[in-house]
Amino acid sequence: MSTAWPEPPVAVQRVFLSHPSQLAMLSLGTTEIRQHGVLFTDGERARSLFILLRGEIRLSATAAHFVSDASPGDCIGLLSVIKGTYAMRAENTSIVVLRVIPRAALLQVITANEDVRSSIQRYIDAFGQRVGEPLELARIVQSHGVAGR
Repeated sequence: MSTAWPEPPVAVQRVFLSHPSQLAMLSLGTTEIRQHGVLFTDGERARSLFILLRGEIRLSATAAHFVSDASPGDCIGLLSVIKGTYAMRAENTSIVVLRVIPRAALLQVITANEDVRSSIQRYIDAFGQRVGEPLELARIVQSHGVAGR
């Protein structure tokens, strides 16, 4: 079992970015169509951020404990990708269309794009206040070998 923060329900993981930053994020990675299956499990190394374009993904703390459903537009695994380990299980129960952004590409755009970085930091600050544990995005990005500004 992972000791990482639990992911909040995906519905609150809409990171509000300006239009140019949205385009920058969506230009990363690849679009994939996936059949029914598990995207990731709790404790697994976080390799990608997923943006759900079509379909529905079920999130759970364990295989038996339902937390939330993700809907189109939701980012799945944002904090996990930043921290390095997924903190819950994500499974699609039907065919889904996803934008899959590799962790290294996400960390690079966070470093290079001030709008993306500040939007994600605001989200992380709000989440950190709810759980009582602050998280510094810049420190995490730098600790993973991505040159920062």
